[in-house]
Amino acid sequence: MECAFPYLGYSIKVYAQAPAEPAARSMMLHDAGFVSVVEIFSANGRVPAFPQFRVTDENGRGFDSQVDAMLKGFTAGQSIVDELLPVAAIN
Repeated sequence: MECAFPYLGYSIKVYAQAPAEPAARSMMLHDAGFVSVVEIFSANGRVPAFPQFRVTDENGRGFDSQVDAMLKGFTAGQSIVDELLPVAAIN
């Protein structure tokens, strides 16, 4: 699942990534959850405005669903734009 959201002159691209395999043999695949992968681009979508990053829950575990991962990823992207990036000129 992948979506791009316009936000304050930037494009926040978010997708939910399922783990390829368990990190440890004792961990079940369904316990790993989904991780958000977030990319923030300039409004034209060609130039990265911030390095790609991953989002997990507060305990470092994956989210229970793709929808949760997408929502948390977009919220994290909004925070980066709000706190760290200059407001882009919106044409």
